[in-house]
Amino acid sequence: MTDYLLKNRNYILFALLLVLIYFPIFLHLTYMPIRMWDESITGVNAIEMASNHHYFVTYIDGHPDMYNCKPPLLLWCIVLSIKIFGFSKLALRLPSAIAALLLCIYLFCTIKNYSRSSVFAFLTVLILITCNGYVRNHVTRTGEYDSILTLFITMAAFSLFFATEATEKKQQSWHLVTFSIYMTLAVLTKGIAPLMFAPGFMAYVLIRKKIVAFLKNKWMYAGVAIFIVFGVGFYFLREAINPGYLKAVWINELGGRFSSVNEGHEADFSFYFNEIITWQFVHYMFIFPAALIIGTFFSDTVIKRLVLFAAAIGTMFLIVISIAATKLPHYDAPLFPFLAIIVSSFFYFIYTIASEHLRRIYQWSTASLIAFVFVLSFFIKPYSDAISRVYFPKGDWWEEGFSVSCKYFQHAVQGTVHEDNCKLIFDTESIGSGTVIRCYEQELKEHHINNPVIRHDEVKVHDKVIVFDPYLKQLISQKFVTEEVHSLLFCNGDVIYIKSEK
Repeated sequence: MTDYLLKNRNYILFALLLVLIYFPIFLHLTYMPIRMWDESITGVNAIEMASNHHYFVTYIDGHPDMYNCKPPLLLWCIVLSIKIFGFSKLALRLPSAIAALLLCIYLFCTIKNYSRSSVFAFLTVLILITCNGYVRNHVTRTGEYDSILTLFITMAAFSLFFATEATEKKQQSWHLVTFSIYMTLAVLTKGIAPLMFAPGFMAYVLIRKKIVAFLKNKWMYAGVAIFIVFGVGFYFLREAINPGYLKAVWINELGGRFSSVNEGHEADFSFYFNEIITWQFVHYMFIFPAALIIGTFFSDTVIKRLVLFAAAIGTMFLIVISIAATKLPHYDAPLFPFLAIIVSSFFYFIYTIASEHLRRIYQWSTASLIAFVFVLSFFIKPYSDAISRVYFPKGDWWEEGFSVSCKYFQHAVQGTVHEDNCKLIFDTESIGSGTVIRCYEQELKEHHINNPVIRHDEVKVHDKVIVFDPYLKQLISQKFVTEEVHSLLFCNGDVIYIKSEK
């Protein structure tokens, strides 16, 4: 039996990994209502793009969106998802989840092929999917930019790594071109964000003393041309279609986020370090120093190279985002694949030591299996914690009250509540809550559910309305004589009949 497992271990490990990946990334993906701000804004952008077919200019409320200035690659993915599934939370979030799955598969296959160890590759991915900072809202679990960004940045980084490892010019040329392609895709996902990796990329190339070789390679310039034409070129294309776009990019991205504080998201230089230590990477921080030492000094040459690469890229990126004026916890999401590689070297070292000792007692295949199960036991707590977080996931504390009201839409779409011809009273003036309502209006429309959303000042006599906010209910009662029909406790809503004016 153990011989069979050893013979087919690559396939078995990959199958086991797919099962382990599924639960943190896909389990209860649609449990939470649509989140305010980032997720709902991308939802509205995608709804309007699917409707107006303007694929290079994002729209909101029928006008070009000059606030969310990011390029449209994520929106293209969501629009495709909408075309297949119709608009829903699943369609909105599936591109982020699929990007996370693809990243895990890419890491496993790439690291296995380079290190010749499926165990090392398996452990790297297992660490990544148990990182609080990676499998979370705003990254893999919601319809936002950072999951796809992390995928392309990681692929770009490995292309650069393999370009430095290449012994033949043809291989080096191929990797330099793919590096440029992945960087272009990263820019088309989240604008200037991937450029924050540039200092790390440059540092690693200098460490490996490859700068002259790259400058002599004509295919590097072909890659630069690809980046300029398709990456930088997008910005000028949109400016030609939508004048004023470049100015908006400067205000909201370059000047507004990196060099000055945007929307009050201010923190000191140690912000990301504290986030990583206290919760984002908390399961592995206590062994991180040992992993760095072991990976750098005691591992074989191949793993040493990977650890050095991950440390150089990760350190420089962490410094750059720490210097930036605007700070948000999910901005460091692309860091975690590199942290996972470093920590994986520690567990792989334990695995190899345990295997060598056990081979004195057992056959080679049996010893390897026992050592692998032993190392896997270290991940019971991190993995169970990851499942606990996604089983009944929660959003940010400041939006949870509003999200309770949004449960009405979820129940209506599922057919578990029947309040046809009731008008829903929401404050749609705020871009945060208003865009959430826009998303749910689209979902109700696609399910042919007649629950129009109106403002409190649009209520008329003989309307039957559902009010979720006590303040809005008070405003209505000041103007009208009302009769409370019944309450919807699951969403904090009250069904009210408007009898007459006061």
